[in-house]
Amino acid sequence: MENNDPIVRLYRRGINSTLLGLTLVAGIIGAVAIAPFYQNLRNQSLEQFQRFGTSLADQLHSRLIGMTGLAEQITSRTRARNLLIEHNQGKLARDEASRQISDILSDVPQHSPEVLAVWRFDQQGQLLAGVGLQLPKSLPQGPPWSQTQLQLHSLRQTQQRAEGPPLLLADAPIHDREQHWVGNDLVLFSSQGLINTLTQASAQYPHASIRLQQQGQTLVSLGASQPSADLAQFDRSLGSSGLQLELQMPFSELYREAEQHAWRLALALLMLMLIGGIGLFLLSRRILQGLHEQMALRQQREQDLLASEQRFRGLVQHSPLPMLVVDDGEEGHIGLINRSFSELFGYREGELRRLQDWWRLAYPNEAERLQAEAEWRQTLPNASSDGGWGSGRFGPVTREIRCADGSLRFVELSLSRLYGFGLEVFSDLTAQRQRSGSCNWAPAYSPMSARA
Repeated sequence: MENNDPIVRLYRRGINSTLLGLTLVAGIIGAVAIAPFYQNLRNQSLEQFQRFGTSLADQLHSRLIGMTGLAEQITSRTRARNLLIEHNQGKLARDEASRQISDILSDVPQHSPEVLAVWRFDQQGQLLAGVGLQLPKSLPQGPPWSQTQLQLHSLRQTQQRAEGPPLLLADAPIHDREQHWVGNDLVLFSSQGLINTLTQASAQYPHASIRLQQQGQTLVSLGASQPSADLAQFDRSLGSSGLQLELQMPFSELYREAEQHAWRLALALLMLMLIGGIGLFLLSRRILQGLHEQMALRQQREQDLLASEQRFRGLVQHSPLPMLVVDDGEEGHIGLINRSFSELFGYREGELRRLQDWWRLAYPNEAERLQAEAEWRQTLPNASSDGGWGSGRFGPVTREIRCADGSLRFVELSLSRLYGFGLEVFSDLTAQRQRSGSCNWAPAYSPMSARA
């Protein structure tokens, strides 16, 4: 229901401003809350990527340690080592030494699937025995071999076959009990275990580029190359093997999940804002509807009161009896005198504004005026003893009143007080008095007005 009441319009503007303000505040709070949340998610994504790289490097390093450990176990076989020493010393023929050492090493590929071949060289760098694959022709047939510590090299399988993953070659020096160098074992390992580990890791980060390198040469590369310069990178050397793990991933892909979480949070906050806004809107509508009803009821009451007042004024104005209406304020404001009053006494509304004006005009003699006012004040409590519910009446009494033209009127008056207003009704007895000839009839006191 449309209502043009200023209070309703002001309240409506207040509600609209409040809703707008709450929306802006919620938006600011959402932005302030989402920004650090998004940054925290980005940091977590980057930390998770670094932890992933560290874990992958540890797994690869563990596999490489297993390979080097297996190579050291092969070189430490006492019987095979003693046969090598006897050959170096010329105590054992080459063919016999080759046969016996090959028999001892023949079980290595069976117990270790990753081992593809084992080749043993003497102090002169000559191949003495071998099991598994044939020694590639491209592999150097003599020194220099490592004489101090085990070294790991990459051997592209294209040197052995047409295609396939690269191979790893462990160069393990053999020492006697006095730690003198007596020869070398070359152990050829398959890199399939490393590649399987890298493949599983690539499935976890499909948009990442994973490379295994040695001395700048890429041995294994998984994932698409990343031409973008805005990349998250991870580099780690795999122990003393000379191998290096390199991970690269665009930040746009790395932070994609963080952005999705941030958008979900933003949408959740937006939904809360919408729900809260709808709730406030419905509540404001309910309040406005109630306010409209209250305003309509108040306006109806005011209209009813105005109509009642107009009816009362109409009754008073058209009454054949002279009437005067006065309120109950301190100044005794005279609110209404009807036409019969003006016709009888000659006074108009502009002349009678307060009780003092009435007493001054009706009783020009000061002594009579003061006496009439004092007697009226003494009788006033009797007229309002019951709170004004129909019993606040006084009179009728008779009194002699001076008119506007200076003549005297002998009247009978009655006072009724109700809800803070007083109604004084006059009845002209002048003609009756003249007919009766009672010239010495002394009138009793009559209060000239009533304070409502």
